[in-house]
Amino acid sequence: MNIQYLSFSAHADAKGIMQLIRHCEPKNILLVHGEAAKMEFLRKKIEQEFGTLMGDIIPIFLKMNIK
Repeated sequence: MNIQYLSFSAHADAKGIMQLIRHCEPKNILLVHGEAAKMEFLRKKIEQEFGTLMGDIIPIFLKMNIK
């Protein structure tokens, strides 16, 4: 097992989120907070940038806020 310390802001902007994805190379991404249009924009940006960098399209799931 490999355990590493990772520090990031829960209130990161798109640039910070993209840096985190680049660092972690996740197999899946779940976007859970934000306005629907902005979450969709970020989903497309992630697909464009990391779909080719990592070889495969990363599954990106959106969970819309429910009030």
